[in-house]
Amino acid sequence: MSSQSGAVETALVDSLAGAIRDNLLAPGEEKVRQLESRLLEEMTRERLSNRAGHEEISARLSRVEKDLTRLKYCCYGLAACALALAAAGYLIGKIF
Repeated sequence: MSSQSGAVETALVDSLAGAIRDNLLAPGEEKVRQLESRLLEEMTRERLSNRAGHEEISARLSRVEKDLTRLKYCCYGLAACALALAAAGYLIGKIF
């Protein structure tokens, strides 16, 4: 009878373990999978957002660099004009 009692206890423990696994752990595992999936989606969206932000910043920096280059050449042009006016003023002063 002792072996029969042990078999019944083992069957009860196995049944209880199966019930715990099926009713508590399985839904928890599914919840973990869902959370992992959502986290992965969020991370992917964040990476794409960062990449888009990086591309936008790069484009803005490129435009600023072009504007600075134009400004530099305008300054060179103004300096050349100022030098030409000074030279013209000097020559006019020498002549008259």
